[in-house]
Amino acid sequence: MAFAVQDHNSAPSSNIQGTQVALFGGGCFWGLELAFQRVSGVTRTRVGYANGKTQNPTYKDVKTGNTGHVEVVEVKFRTPALLRPSTIWIAH
Repeated sequence: MAFAVQDHNSAPSSNIQGTQVALFGGGCFWGLELAFQRVSGVTRTRVGYANGKTQNPTYKDVKTGNTGHVEVVEVKFRTPALLRPSTIWIAH
């Protein structure tokens, strides 16, 4: 899966041992990213686009609907983290 990162609103990168990374899509990435940032155990979030055909797409490119990308949030979290849907919804 290709992931094009938008660094303009990303938390600093962290190389903490015992972490895992997951990619979540859920419509607009800004609200989803904020929800994950509020979950205990999350050490980093980054927003971007996944699964499209355009290399290094911009927000404007993706919004045309012609690139095939979806907005996603990459979440780095400590293991075990409580990333259940109910936890994320409460944080949101």
